[in-house]
Amino acid sequence: MTGPEIPIACTLTPEQMGDRRALWARIDPAVRSRDGVDDGFRITYQATEDVARLLPSLAAAEADCCGFATWTVTREDDTLVLAVRGPEDGVEALRHEFGIDTGDG
Repeated sequence: MTGPEIPIACTLTPEQMGDRRALWARIDPAVRSRDGVDDGFRITYQATEDVARLLPSLAAAEADCCGFATWTVTREDDTLVLAVRGPEDGVEALRHEFGIDTGDG
């Protein structure tokens, strides 16, 4: 038995999306790497005070509006890692939004 299928869509209004992008831009200078993986991507951040405070709440907020993907934050030494995984058609749009090079050309 499988659960209900979650639609691949963002539920944010244009204004909310602008506000959310501004928060992501705030921690963008701390990015150390962006890597695509088979079913998603990983972004590694320097674990600054701002990133440690904002990243978990941003990941939780993204999970609410883009529920088709899983959003996890883990600590690895002096970094925080955001891992996003989900169905290819939805993850492809997120890769683009987060500046992940897919190597497709």
